[in-house]
Amino acid sequence: MRLLILLILLFIMSDSSVAQQRMVFRGQPPSAPIEVVGNSWTIYATGEIDADAADRLRVYLEKNKIPEKSILALHSPGGSLLGGMELGRVVRSAGLFTYVGQESSDPDDLLKPGECYSACALAFLGGKYRWIRDASIYGVHRFSFSAQSSADVELTQVLSASIVQYIRAMGSDPSLFSAMTAASSNSIKILSQNELKKWKVVNNGYDSTAWTIETADDVLYLKGTRYTWRGVNKFILVCGSNKPMFLYAIFDPEGREDEILKMKSYSLFINDTAIPLSGHVVGPPVLVNGWINVAFSLDKKLLTAIRNAKDVGVALQFAYNSSTFAGFDDMDFSEGAKKLPALIPICPVR
Repeated sequence: MRLLILLILLFIMSDSSVAQQRMVFRGQPPSAPIEVVGNSWTIYATGEIDADAADRLRVYLEKNKIPEKSILALHSPGGSLLGGMELGRVVRSAGLFTYVGQESSDPDDLLKPGECYSACALAFLGGKYRWIRDASIYGVHRFSFSAQSSADVELTQVLSASIVQYIRAMGSDPSLFSAMTAASSNSIKILSQNELKKWKVVNNGYDSTAWTIETADDVLYLKGTRYTWRGVNKFILVCGSNKPMFLYAIFDPEGREDEILKMKSYSLFINDTAIPLSGHVVGPPVLVNGWINVAFSLDKKLLTAIRNAKDVGVALQFAYNSSTFAGFDDMDFSEGAKKLPALIPICPVR
């Protein structure tokens, strides 16, 4: 009985004191050949989140065969708390990415700043990768529920736990819930860019980098792995038995493997500075299981630069002065730097 009461409360709980249009979805398919820009759509989600918003989105995705890695742009005053969390779950299961934004008339920029409040703030977390531009607004507040009895208090605790569990499941910091409860039920707390990052509301397309020391046969290596909206990145420092340490980089070519395999200019990124690796290439890049693999020998100068780095990466280009590159940069090396000294004593460096 209490569960039924809780569900009814969640369904009717709404943040809007003024009637709003219920959320509608409108999609923009790729504007250029998919061979150039990929097959992802931009979907505009505008209006108040009601209890059926998730079902409408699910039907829309299936009807239009919208692929994973498409973008859902949210612009909403809020609405049903339960509806917001269910919408977020549909977003996650469909593999969509989320922005706070709304449709733009600018052909060069499909999104203009938007606003996302309360229930929308929870729906936004459904995106595996999430972005909020400086000009957009992300606001939270405390859900409103008056506790009149001990049973009401218990229901409030269950509701609070469900929100915290949802936030954690979506990869955000449960401290976000504290920000919600710090605001009153009739006022909005606007989160700053620093707060958005601190509580992992946004990740700007990157998961955290995991650094591990592993072994395989007679090889010891330090591996950094980062999953991103553009595929996986791996930065591996390998120490073979009585062999010099070398760098092995792996990344997703995003369908450009034929082009990337022809690139002959290679660089190591250290704190956004590109260091040419001419003369350090162990062999030309190769495609293994759909990923680009390339190896570089290391000398004392390069190893010292890596050891002191905050961020690392690898770039492949047709020419060193090119404005674009294949590969990755800005991989956080802070945890890797703590583990690297364990390898150095047992690896000769030329």
